[in-house]
Amino acid sequence: MKFTTTCTLNCYDSCRVEVTVEDGRVVKPLGDKNHPLTRGFLCPKFKKVIERTYSPDRLTQPLLKEKGSFRKISWEKAFVLLTEKIGELYAKGETLSILHLYDHGSGGYLKRLDERFFNCLGGVTHPSGSLCWGSGYEAMQRDFGAPTLGEYHDLINSKAIILWGRDPGTTNLHLLPFLKEAKEAGAEIVAINPLKIKVASGRHISLKPGTDGLLALGIARLLISEGLYDKDFVKEKVKNFAEFSKLTEEVTVEKVLKETGISEDDLAYLAKLFAFKKPIAVLYGYGLQRYQNGGSTVRAINALLAITGNVGVKGGGPHYAHPLWKPYFGSIVKAEEKVRERYFPWPVMANSILAAEPPIKLIFVTRSNPLNQAPDTKRMQEAFYNVPFKVTVDFFLTDTAYASDLIIPATSVFEEEDIVYSSWHYYLSYLPKIVETPNDMPTEVEFWNELAKKIGLKNFEPKTAREFIIEALEPLKPLGITFEVLREKGYIRHPLAPFTFSDGKFLTPTGKIELMAEKGPGLYQAYDSLTAKKFPYRLLTVHPKDYLHSQFHNLESAEWGTKPRVIIHPSTAARHNLDNLAAVWVKTVTGEITGLVKVSDRVRPDTVVIEEGSWGIDGGGVNVLTCQVRPDMGDGVPFFDVLCSIEAVE
Repeated sequence: MKFTTTCTLNCYDSCRVEVTVEDGRVVKPLGDKNHPLTRGFLCPKFKKVIERTYSPDRLTQPLLKEKGSFRKISWEKAFVLLTEKIGELYAKGETLSILHLYDHGSGGYLKRLDERFFNCLGGVTHPSGSLCWGSGYEAMQRDFGAPTLGEYHDLINSKAIILWGRDPGTTNLHLLPFLKEAKEAGAEIVAINPLKIKVASGRHISLKPGTDGLLALGIARLLISEGLYDKDFVKEKVKNFAEFSKLTEEVTVEKVLKETGISEDDLAYLAKLFAFKKPIAVLYGYGLQRYQNGGSTVRAINALLAITGNVGVKGGGPHYAHPLWKPYFGSIVKAEEKVRERYFPWPVMANSILAAEPPIKLIFVTRSNPLNQAPDTKRMQEAFYNVPFKVTVDFFLTDTAYASDLIIPATSVFEEEDIVYSSWHYYLSYLPKIVETPNDMPTEVEFWNELAKKIGLKNFEPKTAREFIIEALEPLKPLGITFEVLREKGYIRHPLAPFTFSDGKFLTPTGKIELMAEKGPGLYQAYDSLTAKKFPYRLLTVHPKDYLHSQFHNLESAEWGTKPRVIIHPSTAARHNLDNLAAVWVKTVTGEITGLVKVSDRVRPDTVVIEEGSWGIDGGGVNVLTCQVRPDMGDGVPFFDVLCSIEAVE
């Protein structure tokens, strides 16, 4: 039997997928040929979703840690234990001592019933900011009032497309056909990235990590000084132009060339591009905002688009994210039930846990793997072991699950009816239930219903998955979207898409684009505050192509397993006498790990690249190397503000 569903991994594409069920198992995934974005092909990750579902290591029964070892327990025992631990804090009015750590390990909307449960407790401690995009998101809100996103189909109207820190060949495969079509229609495609990317681009400009904002300011200065900006657009739609112009005055050509490491020819090329090509679309990657200056960097690029009139026009504008679906999907989490709340910023989560008052007594982890993905793993480990009781919902004994006291098995995308929307395209999709859960384990919807019932949370209002979906879709009825319509069509494009400010009305207090008017930290020079003699290389912990963060690294198909690959330039390899697959130490002020060398000219000689996500608190995870520090805005995590050294393992 054939079914059509949607991938719920937290990446750009949210692929629409056709699968076959044979002997009760999902097999033969194919991209939906009729979907306007998926277009009949899939990235490698979805096959791993199937592999994970049927992995012999998948957890299907709760595990309880006793005397340092895990043993299987019954679901009833797990519910009794959770009811005792959570119920005690609930009865005492001490729910702020519960830390609910969650992120976006799954984009399935009903996964957010965890938030409903903890809100119905009266509110707990939550993370704030984002491990992914927080600094850039805040920058978009300050400049435009909300993040904005053009559509892939509109790129064919672009005269130039800049992939600024974006690597679609690794993270966004379904963008590639649209880039090809745009190029065939005459668009110039430019990649600005410390790494060479595998996409047909007319020009690749390699700059030093962390200097993207300075480059944008340098281009802006050249345009302003020569009068090559859109004066009418600036006059009508832009606030703070005079202040922004003053900010660029100390950004001389000499300073830009020295700090960014690009050539004078590259700088002149970009200035001419913004001066004489219109419309220009900038497709942001999220790596460029993973620095302490990350928000200011995005604001500088936004300003460059604004002063050249490349906002709200067909074929142009910033492509970051869109907020269209989010306002309609709030009811299911029951935020109104919170009577208290507390937030710990993701970039300093471990320190926040250790310093908490009232102290954290219980951590409940869902949709995330913080002991692998949060910065400063060793400190996170210390924070976890300082908390009396930890619970994790997951498929496997991940780094975080291993540090927990109770593990609850997670439900696969194929085992529960759901819906999913994306912030990177405009389609809402329906996901049917395709197969049953293994070993009669309850689905996550059933789990939260039962736990709420046992603790006595009448305000939780237990429902079936379908009833929750119908509840979630209720606010969309005025747009003509109901459960019946969505199930019949399979997916629906948002009727108000795209969200590009084409009407010229911005959601800022002034109704205009509000340019940065003050000097952002670290914009005028790269962050090199750490000792360069001891740690001479910039460390970038980038996304791998075949994995999503820490997901899938434990599967049999994993090419590298738990050993991270350490990618270095040939000249760096020669300097340290290292060959491919050599074992190497990577060290920072925070910690050290071992990995296996991969020599590649994709990497700059001053940079070491490690693909993040590999497992292993005691040697594999790259965030052993990263630091706890807050950025300039938005509480994103400055993962890339790290210097490192390398040396062969003796």
